[in-house]
Amino acid sequence: MSHFIIKSEPFEKFFKDNVLNPYPVKINLNKVANMIIGYIDDRSRAFITHIINGSFDADKLDYISRDGYFTGLRLVIDIDRLFYAVSPRWLEDEKMYGITVGSPNPAQQILFSKMLLFSTIYNHQKVRACDCMLRGLAEYVNEQGTTFRGSPLVDPVDFLVLTDNDIFNATDTSNEPFIKKMVANLCQRNLFKRALVICKDTVDNWDESRQYELPSLIESPADLKKLRLDILNRLPGGQRPSIHEIWIDLPQLPEFHEEATQTHICVAGAEPVVLQELFPVAGWLEAYADRQWRGHVFCPEQFQDMVNKAASAVLKEYRLKLNPKSRIYCHL
Repeated sequence: MSHFIIKSEPFEKFFKDNVLNPYPVKINLNKVANMIIGYIDDRSRAFITHIINGSFDADKLDYISRDGYFTGLRLVIDIDRLFYAVSPRWLEDEKMYGITVGSPNPAQQILFSKMLLFSTIYNHQKVRACDCMLRGLAEYVNEQGTTFRGSPLVDPVDFLVLTDNDIFNATDTSNEPFIKKMVANLCQRNLFKRALVICKDTVDNWDESRQYELPSLIESPADLKKLRLDILNRLPGGQRPSIHEIWIDLPQLPEFHEEATQTHICVAGAEPVVLQELFPVAGWLEAYADRQWRGHVFCPEQFQDMVNKAASAVLKEYRLKLNPKSRIYCHL
């Protein structure tokens, strides 16, 4: 999105009028836009692109420290030591001047902190429940052909119009009962509850499922939508949730391939080697996938029991052999 914004005519005009004309600077917006998506124009200065989009770019250093601070998670990242150890160097295997780090320790700290954020914050059940509620809002607006604060939520650009304040004040402006109810629940922290937990402890054929069934579902929103409809259709008659209140949430695994394969370490002036040769990143990911990854079926609290039974029946048809812990972990 940032790439397209920077290359748009309105932004180019704004930038020219407010930056290039008043100040004596030379900035090529096309190059800046390419840097944001990681495209390297000049391999002799590739390290500049790496600062904006790279293994340990400025954004990662910022959000890891910020998210840890505001969530109370004690993360140790020695930024000063990292800056002291960083330098541009010719990388023969990449045929470019890239960033190298003089010691693996700062890189390990950042990788460990990122893994900790995923396991304790980003993929926490309540965070995932909030995400599903927001997705339910967007899906409802999209499928009903209505708008949210005047925005149709059809194109990604539609979301740029909205602010947090627009979301949380929607109860005052929307005439749609479903939107008013969902926003009120978010504001009052009346979140979706777990109806079923999917993890190594709750799936007896975990290794087989993690290799075949789960990856295919994670990558297919259409299949997940069909599963949600199947669950809804198995619920008994009478009061039932809407399809926008039943969610199967299967988080993507954290991605560390870039850091592991593109971070070059130079110890004591030796030739650069990639981080994964010094640090078992693949082992970390395997351990996370086995012991800390959690998938969930979410729904409103009053429908937990019936959704649990329906979801269990549907997922068994997808060759997931669920055991009683899939229910017990939801405190049912």
